[in-house]
Amino acid sequence: MRFPPRPCSRTATWLPMALCLGSLLALGIPAEGDPAGKKAKTQVRPSPAAVSLEDLDWLSGHWSFELDGWHGEELWLPPEGGMMLGLNRQVTPKGRAFFEYLRIQESPTGLLYLPSPQGEKPETFRLIELDGQKVTFEANRREFPQQIRYWLDADGVLHAQISGREKGRYREVDWTYRLLDAAVAGPADASVPGS
Repeated sequence: MRFPPRPCSRTATWLPMALCLGSLLALGIPAEGDPAGKKAKTQVRPSPAAVSLEDLDWLSGHWSFELDGWHGEELWLPPEGGMMLGLNRQVTPKGRAFFEYLRIQESPTGLLYLPSPQGEKPETFRLIELDGQKVTFEANRREFPQQIRYWLDADGVLHAQISGREKGRYREVDWTYRLLDAAVAGPADASVPGS
């Protein structure tokens, strides 16, 4: 929640200066004494017209992970009809399952990532960066996470990360997925692996 500024005679002085500084930062002009621009990191957001769902086709597939007794899968259908549909299931060492419906869809303002944990109402994360096979979505919210990131490395390993502030501290949670064998992923192959 944002509070209005306190009534004060200084408002007339600091408000124009704050607006000017905000404009300079938005333009990516480095702060004085910082010629390389390292202190003021301005993120360049892609134009909605410059990014399409086909740019995320590398995410398509049936992915799995195992770590410390946990195991899980994430399945992404290829882009079609203005969206990509996904499903995530994770199972704890005690056998309890968590699931999430996932959707990436086109909108007039750009690509949106819409996760629905446990089938609840989806949250909205907007695309803020796409660099080859690395994509970042961000939501303007107080709850963790504020960012969701996927990237495919040179070995064909899919990485997923959620990050943001939680209880005043920065936190990251990472997953590493491997593509399941095509024979296991779909019914098109009538043979059963190992039989």
